[in-house]
Amino acid sequence: MQVFKTYFKIIKSNLMQMMIYIVIFIGLAVLFSMMSQTNNNVSFTPRKPSVAIVNHDENSELLRGFTDYLDQNADIVPLKDDPSTLKDALFFREVVYIAIIPKGFTQAFMAGENPEIIENTVPDSDFEYQSGQLVNQYFNTAQLYLKGIPDISQAELSKKTAASMDDQTTVTLDQISIEEGIPSYSYYFNYLAYALLAVLILGISSIMMVFNNQDIKRRNSCAPMRLKNFNAQLAIASTIFGLIVWAFMLLVAFILYDITPDNLPLVLLCSANALLMTFTALGIAFLTGQFIKNYNIQSAVANVVSLGLCFLSGVFVPQYLLGDTVKAIASFTPTYWYIKANNAIIGLKSFNMEALSPVFADMVILTGFIIAIFAVGLMISRYRQLSRN
Repeated sequence: MQVFKTYFKIIKSNLMQMMIYIVIFIGLAVLFSMMSQTNNNVSFTPRKPSVAIVNHDENSELLRGFTDYLDQNADIVPLKDDPSTLKDALFFREVVYIAIIPKGFTQAFMAGENPEIIENTVPDSDFEYQSGQLVNQYFNTAQLYLKGIPDISQAELSKKTAASMDDQTTVTLDQISIEEGIPSYSYYFNYLAYALLAVLILGISSIMMVFNNQDIKRRNSCAPMRLKNFNAQLAIASTIFGLIVWAFMLLVAFILYDITPDNLPLVLLCSANALLMTFTALGIAFLTGQFIKNYNIQSAVANVVSLGLCFLSGVFVPQYLLGDTVKAIASFTPTYWYIKANNAIIGLKSFNMEALSPVFADMVILTGFIIAIFAVGLMISRYRQLSRN
């Protein structure tokens, strides 16, 4: 088992480089898991804008009713009726909206005319539109009552308008269903795709660079060992290496997260899915390792392949946020189906065949990718071998 022993000596010499990616992965998983544990309850609390009223008209019942209404829905800030004071208040954000009521406004309004209120606002403020809506809503409602009851008094008009404006709408915000009840360990298993790809590409490519060295290949061809035996030892060692990485990642998951009998079935399904991703990563590592010739580009290839597949397929950005075009492209990558299977597992409410069939379907597709990737890798390896001969 000389090849087997040499394999793990090479892995040991590159262990520090691989540990960097593992530490980054664990850090990301813990960070996002902690973020997911924060309070996810969504509540809606109306915010009141800061406004000012400058009345150049009489202190009429209509305007007193308007001021009372505005006081209930906004924070009225008293300001001096001075142009520079008003400008300073807007500039320093003491208020976001100033309503200047012109002289003769009440008389014109009660006569059925449409007098305008002069508005001064903070440009592009969050409350600019809201403040204007409060003012327009009140006087539009009052105008409807005035048209319906032409001889209505100002006091009655203010009372009826206030009663209409008291009707409140209850706002209930529902969280996006996919975010409800997401366990923290699901982020770990999603980001696991990145760690598996990066670590296995680094490990396998290091092995292939050593054994594909021309001098070593010539020496091995002279050794009393059949090529089939040599390749078998490499395959077994690579499989064991992948299983060790997978088992280590699972051990970390069981240490970091509260795995209980209630969530154990989901964790085991995610672990099985991660095992398929491990073999997928081994295949990708074997395929990319054919083209890595020196250590200078090894890390670059590992980063480009792992990050590229992960960003495209929904590892770092949830799949429900991806556009249809991106999803269509991502469906040609194995990591897309790995994440899709993980999402389906986390969403399981029961474990009957009907509920599990989408999970198994995604896993079957992922298995197909494993076979296809290894087949392409073996074809390229065979072609390169024949070309050298």
